[in-house]
Amino acid sequence: APCITTDRCGLSAELADAGAARVVPAGDAPALAAQILAVLADPQRARAQAQRGRSYVREHFGWEAIIPRWLDTYRACLDGQADGG
Repeated sequence: APCITTDRCGLSAELADAGAARVVPAGDAPALAAQILAVLADPQRARAQAQRGRSYVREHFGWEAIIPRWLDTYRACLDGQADGG
């Protein structure tokens, strides 16, 4: 499904830059409604946006992206313990 998010979401700018989300001002119900209608009016664009969103999430938050970060965090913690920190 295509993503519509607010400008208060921590990832909204990144998602918009990737073409993976439509961003509306937080609390702006008419803007949200307009974006929902835009999604419904152009299913082809909505599908393309949804595909970009899936790709973005897989690339940045999939296991292949997360596991190396976890390992780095665990190693840093273990290194801190070995140093007495």
